[in-house]
Amino acid sequence: MKLFPFIILFSIISFSQSNLKISFKPYNLNSPYQFNTTVSDLAGTPFKLTTLYYYISNIHVYHDGGQHLNLSDTVLIVKNDNYTFDFGNQSITTIEQINFGVGVPLSLNHSDISTYPIDHPLSFHSPSMQWGWTSGYNQIGIVGQGDVNIDWITENDFELFSLGDDLYKNVQLPISSTSSNSQVKIDIRTNIEQLLRNINPATVGFVHSGTGANVTMMENIINYPVFTQGDFTSILENKMNEGELYSSIQSNEIKVNWTNFMNASSYKLLNIEGKEIAAGNIDSNKGEVIFTEISNGNYWFVIFSKDGNQLNRIRIIK
Repeated sequence: MKLFPFIILFSIISFSQSNLKISFKPYNLNSPYQFNTTVSDLAGTPFKLTTLYYYISNIHVYHDGGQHLNLSDTVLIVKNDNYTFDFGNQSITTIEQINFGVGVPLSLNHSDISTYPIDHPLSFHSPSMQWGWTSGYNQIGIVGQGDVNIDWITENDFELFSLGDDLYKNVQLPISSTSSNSQVKIDIRTNIEQLLRNINPATVGFVHSGTGANVTMMENIINYPVFTQGDFTSILENKMNEGELYSSIQSNEIKVNWTNFMNASSYKLLNIEGKEIAAGNIDSNKGEVIFTEISNGNYWFVIFSKDGNQLNRIRIIK
């Protein structure tokens, strides 16, 4: 009889329901990417994307001490800014890892597209993501422009449509996320600069196949951090190794100066919860930025290298 209250409490904790959402937000060089905006790749080549479509499938979520939520019967299509998906109420408190495939698996890749409802991820899309029963679906589809003479005016169109069962890739991503207010979210960054690593957007042209640049792109998924956790904690845990930062507050302005940076590429101003307040590019080893109309509170100013490593940070209290 004395154990009964404990058993009831354990049951409530174990089977509490949280609304599960999974997002795949596009980033480039640590900044959220806005489509049709010109940015640079890891090599410094300017480019812009008008379209980024890709399939996510075979999802498995591990939580609460190794429990397994099997979502393998679900196929998602991530389309530009449509990157958040709601999986309803699940018996989840703490997320530990998510595994998923990038692309359409062999069991579905050569199915009849006409059998799917119009709003189904495997139905018809524009641009087309399925090239007939034999070729199957594009695992990833990218449409954009590159800049040949590095004048930040993009003029060379390129398209990467990766076709073939062999290009399907599996990702295992440790995640730290805890339910709050009956909601739990898995925030994943899709890092475009890593996806396009070793691919020159200015010269790659049109590649609709399972060869060449499409092989490189899909291999990048398993060899480089194309998909990373999008939480603030992981940013602050990166190693700091260069430069000096100073901040001052005058009236309603926050001024930040930096100097002695050799590898600085971008900065972010984040609030204490990790929400991005402002961001920009850095093209000199010293400089300053002024933020106006910033509410009182605690902030982090963080400088990143081109490959996404944190170089330094300073805490600002306004």
